[in-house]
Amino acid sequence: MKRAVVFYNPTSGKSQGSRAAEAVCRGLDSAQWEVLQVATERAGHATELAADWGARVGLIVVAGGDGTLREAAQGLMQAGHHTPLGVIPQGHGNVIAQEFGVPLELDAAVTSLGRGEARQVDVLRVNGEVVLAMVGLGLDARIVRRIDWARHCWGLRGWYRIHGDSLYIAVGVTALLSSYSTRFRVTCDGKSVGSGFRHGAVSNTRMYGKGMSLTPGADASDGLLDFALRQRSGFASSFQTLLCAKRMIEAPDSLVTAGQGKRILIVAERGLLEWQADGDPRPPVERLEIEVIPGAFQLWVPPT
Repeated sequence: MKRAVVFYNPTSGKSQGSRAAEAVCRGLDSAQWEVLQVATERAGHATELAADWGARVGLIVVAGGDGTLREAAQGLMQAGHHTPLGVIPQGHGNVIAQEFGVPLELDAAVTSLGRGEARQVDVLRVNGEVVLAMVGLGLDARIVRRIDWARHCWGLRGWYRIHGDSLYIAVGVTALLSSYSTRFRVTCDGKSVGSGFRHGAVSNTRMYGKGMSLTPGADASDGLLDFALRQRSGFASSFQTLLCAKRMIEAPDSLVTAGQGKRILIVAERGLLEWQADGDPRPPVERLEIEVIPGAFQLWVPPT
């Protein structure tokens, strides 16, 4: 019998990780898999677990958000394992699940897992870290940082769990009205892209979150990263960019500088870079070195 292990994050989504793990066990059991359950206990724990379990099972399933999935992918890559990695979306953004057609509803996601197949996908390496979907800078990073603070704030934690979308809207409006003093310059594959940028995204995937796309031409299997950078700030330009993202079309050149490449260097010209990776805030830095690693790991996804 084939063996699998499911990692579940007890704090992701609406704290339904345990229920999701049990559903995976029932669903894969009917598909002739022997499944074990392991709970993640802290940030980074999924990296350790994936490195440990990668050689012992034929499939690792993450019932959690994009952050837990990213940690597991990093553990597999660090240990040199090629074990397929599946996902049962239990986070708020669930970008990877949306990108690869994994249903967001629990029972449907478990059903798709039982008939899934392995697909080679690219990843980004950002200052040595593995990133699966995207890196956000400026406005996006500030929203993510404030949402993360709200998730851990006693007075706002319940709001996030009950109706996270409305909290995102409230935080987004306050972030739009904030000033941004940081500027950065960008080099792609050794050629200057420009300077004076305030906001941006470097993506491996087409999806960016909440049914939006800042890089609608991105493909997680083409060996390239896509970028969209913005010099203008303020409510009007941010709102126009958001409308294009919601419609999943490219923003006009008057708003965004876009392109593709294999390596990007982002250097702060003023202040430190606010950035986020796969929806998790990261410590401010002076520079980001981003490269794409083609076909770095196997993702277990519904058949195409």
